[in-house]
Amino acid sequence: MSTQLENRPIIKKGVKYKRAPRNTGALMFPKQDMYRNQKLLDLAKGMPCTLLITAGPHDPEHSVSCHSNSSRHGKAKSQKAHDAYHAHGCAACHHELDFGKSLSRYAREMIMAWAMQRTRQNLIERGLIDIGKCDAVSLVTDDSYWLQCWRSGEIRVA
Repeated sequence: MSTQLENRPIIKKGVKYKRAPRNTGALMFPKQDMYRNQKLLDLAKGMPCTLLITAGPHDPEHSVSCHSNSSRHGKAKSQKAHDAYHAHGCAACHHELDFGKSLSRYAREMIMAWAMQRTRQNLIERGLIDIGKCDAVSLVTDDSYWLQCWRSGEIRVA
């Protein structure tokens, strides 16, 4: 009986779910269709740190793309946020953002939101991305518009 129950899909409000393995009783939710763009992430090398959490030297040669840790940007338990939701950061600031104990959750989200805006502004001003017909001000300030333009193909890495 338990084998039949585990393999049988669950229908809940018109959405089809599968049971999690090993009799946990939990449901496995379908993963989102994530936006991935390695060329966009590679632009971080040589860019200034926009997180600016630590006081220490912010070495541009070791800048990396720091994904948002917010669930509204697609972050889940074992899944990174969309590649469009990232900021350029040095190793020290990236470590403090992800593992540091000195910042509250709210402070982390505010720092990340501010850093993502500065990262987008840097990319646009330096001509590293081609924004096409998209509005530059809205791209910098509106997260959903930023992702929408990337998915539609209006924005490209130059």
